[in-house]
This record gives sequence, C-alpha cells and structure tokens, in this order.
Amino acid sequence: MRLRWLAVLAVLAAVWGFAIEPNRLRLVLPRWPAALDGLRLAVVADIHAGAPWIDDEKVERLVAEVNATRPDLVLLLGDFVILEVLGGRPVPPERTAERLAGLRAPLGVVAILGNHDWWYDGPRVRRALEGAGVPVLENAALRLERQGGNFWLVGLADLWTRDPDVVGPLRDIPAAEPIIVLTHSPDILPAIPARIVSSATTRSGL
Repeated sequence: MRLRWLAVLAVLAAVWGFAIEPNRLRLVLPRWPAALDGLRLAVVADIHAGAPWIDDEKVERLVAEVNATRPDLVLLLGDFVILEVLGGRPVPPERTAERLAGLRAPLGVVAILGNHDWWYDGPRVRRALEGAGVPVLENAALRLERQGGNFWLVGLADLWTRDPDVVGPLRDIPAAEPIIVLTHSPDILPAIPARIVSSATTRSGL
C-alpha cells in the first residue's frame, strides 16, 4: 500500500512539474512600467544540438512549441553546439541556425553565445545565427518598443570564455528606461548594477 501511494505521489509531482507549473510562470517586477505589462518572453537556452536525443527534428519541434506560445520576443541564451559528448554527434551551427530562423515573434529573436559556442568556434556560431536573421549581442544593448513603451536588452559576453562588461552597454541608456540583461552564466549576477529590472540567464552555464 505504501509503495502504491508513493507511486501516486510521484506521478502527481511529475504532472505538476512538467505540465502545470511551467504554464503558470509569470514574473512580477515591481519597477516594470505599466505600458509593458503582459510582455511575453520565450527564453531558450542550452540547445546543444547534436547531443543524445537533440537532433534536427527535436530542434524543429522546439521551434514549433515556442511559436505555439505566441511570445512577443524570443531570447536565445547560448550553447547551441556540442564538443565531445558521449553518444553525441556534432551538428554544424549553420544547420541549427537555419531551423532557429523559423522562430516567430513580433519583437523578433535575439541571442547571446555561451561557453560551448566559444570553445567550438564563437565567430562561426555568431555568423551562422546572424546569417539566419538572429542578432547576437555581446556587451551590447538593443532598444525595443511595444505598444508605446520601450525597453532595452543588454547581452553580456560569456563569463567563462570572454570578458563581460556590465557597465559599458548601460552608458547610453536613459536612467528611467527598463533593462533586461541576458547572460549565459548566473555567476555574473552579483556584478550587475541595481538599476537593472530583470535578468535572463541559464541555470548552470556549463
């Protein structure tokens, strides 16, 4: 009887964790302007195309599922490739970028690179993404506007392989305008200035 109840609890936890809770995610930011209330972001990280079970079809399915959520903006937070992964088969970044070009959002798709991208060939991964129409930010800012309200994306360089600049991209951004920082590694978060409204980051950055 005890094992039966444990099995029931495990099933309920799985349903909650994988089906219910992800669809309930709503980020409340006290300093976020009312004009931008309801902004829908799709955040995708660590695709690692070529890893076991991450083939072209899986990337295409990911693109379809992201599009089905009808986001206003898609953020890609790096690690599009693999190097030496047991059971994996490296996929050229151009092939993955071609599939990611199918992402659709009114405010577009914006990317940063991760440590695996730079270990592989950072310039090549960047060229592949930009060639597919996906801008890549590295210590750079991008201004976006939605329904009369504007905000900024600041993409930081990867902490482990590059030199992230958390101050330079902010210099030309008016103090009152909201900023979302994109970073591949959460370890950089303590260095981000307090004026930042929110940060999008991977969980591990590894």
